[in-house]
Amino acid sequence: MSHRSMTDGMRLSVSAAAGFVLACVAGACGPTHVMYDSPEAAIVEIDTARVRAYVATLADDSMRGRATPGPELWDAARYISAELEAGGLRPFIADSFVLSYPLEERRLDTARVAVGMPGGPEWGFRDDVLPRGGATGLDGITAPAVLITGDPSKGGADLATADVEGKVVILVFPEHTGIGNAFWSVASSIPTPAAFLLYSEATDSMWESRARAVTAPAYHTPDDTSRSLPIFEIRRPAAATLISRGGQDLDAALNHADGPISVTPIEGVEVQLRLPYITTARPQAPIVAAVWGDEAVDREVVLSAHMDHLGMTSDGDVYNGADDNASGVSALLAIARAFGALDAPASAHVVFLFTSGEEQGGWGVDAFMHRLGSPADAKRAVVADLNLDMVGRNAPDTIHVIEPENGSLRTLAERTATDHNDIALTVAGDAWPAADFLHRSDQAAFVDDSIPAAFFFSGPHADYHQTTDDPATLDYGKVARVARLVFRVATSLAGIDAPRH
Repeated sequence: MSHRSMTDGMRLSVSAAAGFVLACVAGACGPTHVMYDSPEAAIVEIDTARVRAYVATLADDSMRGRATPGPELWDAARYISAELEAGGLRPFIADSFVLSYPLEERRLDTARVAVGMPGGPEWGFRDDVLPRGGATGLDGITAPAVLITGDPSKGGADLATADVEGKVVILVFPEHTGIGNAFWSVASSIPTPAAFLLYSEATDSMWESRARAVTAPAYHTPDDTSRSLPIFEIRRPAAATLISRGGQDLDAALNHADGPISVTPIEGVEVQLRLPYITTARPQAPIVAAVWGDEAVDREVVLSAHMDHLGMTSDGDVYNGADDNASGVSALLAIARAFGALDAPASAHVVFLFTSGEEQGGWGVDAFMHRLGSPADAKRAVVADLNLDMVGRNAPDTIHVIEPENGSLRTLAERTATDHNDIALTVAGDAWPAADFLHRSDQAAFVDDSIPAAFFFSGPHADYHQTTDDPATLDYGKVARVARLVFRVATSLAGIDAPRH
């Protein structure tokens, strides 16, 4: 799960993902031989052992955190593809379950990174300045400077009305070791600054670890200009010089850091900064898409889950992403298995969509949505998207279903859970409205396109986006029961008719 940013202009292509075979965890590969004539019979395909086995593979250390677009993500895609084929599903497009979309690999141009003033002095990469986010073009930016200091929890100046628009904001906070809560609190309150320079007293080891992280490859969609709000950490020599040129004193600012927020123009000082990236490769990233149902019907129910996670730390630790989101992928694979064994008429296709790039803001689902809008394809009406992300933790008897205010999918899920004792789940609404989880996973692409969508979610926890999100932390019984709930909701939306005779 992540914060999203919408991207356009992507095109899907069939992947040449050949030569990779993984053993199926649920038995011999190939279409299942047991067929069922009703959802209530087919639901036996969704069990705890199956989802546990899926998670064990997807969240294993050997998958190295399934980063987009790393080779292990392709391994995960081929594994998922093999399971879908074994379960009797069909590829969504052409003859391959694995599809791809283009990305660009960009690296920080460290030789050109700089923070300084017209006429000097200037500090380069690692030389008391360290980029932490954003980017500029090769020419960089030049803007007046303003000093903000204080503790945001103690009130003070109204940053929404302060004279900071278009300026390089130098920040001195009680937290002097990097980007923390005070930074995000202030940054979100400032309209349209030019850049942030955050005073830091990070240790040498912290500084070097962050330097390694920012020099790693960064990936973008081709239409992303990669120009966004620059953020730097700056150490004492650079901070003291910039502030003193405007008649201010760094030690005085530090003494005020525990007081209320204050805004002080740094008169006569302009800051120049450059934070450019260069394109070094153009890789492809995978998604996996399968379909069940009659080709003649012109309606689709989409079931989605993202298969990517965060990769590895700069120190070599693995972000296994067991809950985020091997849990959702495993539930969706079990649901696909049940559909693949179902021999019953329906009034809609069911599409199984396993995306990537979710952690970067929804690259894969946006590629899929562009396929839906392409005049080159026969467009089907999408009935709904049911997205599963982080469904394996917290209260064992509760699943949250988050949707737009005018949605009706949660009501359907509530009724379904009430009508089936084996689900044993209470369906709750959004318990964290301020966190805007509706727009932080792949259902957001459907919501933004005015398609009904619901986010099945167990809620945040301390292991979110940490290397401690491991398979041992999951409640596999809950994952299986969420899968049964979503299976029944999907069969209802797909209009599954009476059994064949």
